[in-house]
Amino acid sequence: MITSAKGLIPIFHSWLWMIGISAILVGCHVPREVVKPSFEEAPPFRISGTEAIEEFWWTAFGDPSLDQQVQEALDGSLTLTAARERLRAAKALAHRESSALYPELDGTVETGYSKSDNTDAAEDYELGLAVGYEADLWGRIDSLVEAEQLRGRAEEEAYHAAALSLSAQVTIAWFEFVEALRQKDLLTQQLKNNQKIVKILEARFSSGQIGSADVLRQRQLIESTREQLYAVESRIGIQWHQLQLLKGKAPQESLIVTEAELPTLPPLPQTGLPSDLVQRRPDLRQAFYDLKALDADLAAAVANQYPRLNLTASISASAESPEKLFDTWMASVAGQIVAPLFDGGQRRAEMDRREALLRAGVANYMQATLEAFREVEDALLGETQQHRIVKSLERQLTLNEKTYKQLRGQYIHGASDYLSVLNNLIEGQRLQRDLLTARRELLEIRVALYRSLAGGIEPLKKLSEPSSDLSFKETSKQ
Repeated sequence: MITSAKGLIPIFHSWLWMIGISAILVGCHVPREVVKPSFEEAPPFRISGTEAIEEFWWTAFGDPSLDQQVQEALDGSLTLTAARERLRAAKALAHRESSALYPELDGTVETGYSKSDNTDAAEDYELGLAVGYEADLWGRIDSLVEAEQLRGRAEEEAYHAAALSLSAQVTIAWFEFVEALRQKDLLTQQLKNNQKIVKILEARFSSGQIGSADVLRQRQLIESTREQLYAVESRIGIQWHQLQLLKGKAPQESLIVTEAELPTLPPLPQTGLPSDLVQRRPDLRQAFYDLKALDADLAAAVANQYPRLNLTASISASAESPEKLFDTWMASVAGQIVAPLFDGGQRRAEMDRREALLRAGVANYMQATLEAFREVEDALLGETQQHRIVKSLERQLTLNEKTYKQLRGQYIHGASDYLSVLNNLIEGQRLQRDLLTARRELLEIRVALYRSLAGGIEPLKKLSEPSSDLSFKETSKQ
């Protein structure tokens, strides 16, 4: 029993002495090499434009309706909401791990009542405080904290990558929706033209100038056009449902018919250097933070092989009544060193496992980098070839129109049968539809290029949440 504060001085002196020794040892972290994946400087991309890529890259198309669709998706997407909550969970986990760097203080309040046949009733009151602290001699705890913080940074990049992916999905879905609307307009016009032609043929058949086969063939073309019109109307509804889903809305909401047109292709953006791409893309930054987290895990596994120093201190008081609670009290302080002597190779096996995971992480990161380079090259090559396809379709359509005029004139003068005219008419209408699709595909290839080159999108700039600072801040000792 200690009945005066003066008796506590030797105990707290010894406690402070052990804390001082542990503070010196805390700096003795296990050294490790910083992970730097070896990757030779890749050659520059095949071509490059002059336009810088903005954070909100879809605005380069100059389509206010598209801007609105993407904004609604960033505001309402459930997929993005889930990514945002995963980021919050990662922040909370990192904060939980970092709490191990500080002492743990517990307070206890206890009261009891006892009575037996031979004794009078007695009450007991107890009040105490206990402090526990593990001195991070070799940086094990700090490495675990660092690993979780790095995973939090990776989750933050995953959040930005999810916003980038969502914006690309919405843009593509919007282009497909607009193309379907324009295909409907085109098929409607083609149906009207085919109906005009069949009336002319019916008049010539009535006068005995042609046979019934020509009329029947034209009627078959009308039904074929109607069939395609029904299919494209279905596409319009399906694409609208997809847009609603991406925006976090029910697909049953009314279809908004728009007069939007496919935009003109913007100038080619700057591709930059491959090394810039590695620093810019959120998915590659995510992979790098995951890799560094594996490195921190390995450091923790190495440090786990060395002794641990645990410090504890407590002070308590007990009495039979609350008034006398502080008259008698007791304090204690202790230090414990725990050194692993034999564990059957468990710690060594864990270290080997972490090292293998780290090597696998390096390979995965390098593979992801190569795939990012491939995406850029694929988009650049695809756009070059798609330009040629569009030009070829335009030339074919021009030639078809000239051929149709000649065949139609020959048919009217009886120098050609209607089958040649019909085949040319069908081919011309197909070319019109194919050209519209090819122009939409050219825009989608540009979307793929923007997606492969763009940096992360910060949706919080656009979201309506008033207090959501999701930027990740490191708090561990460096």
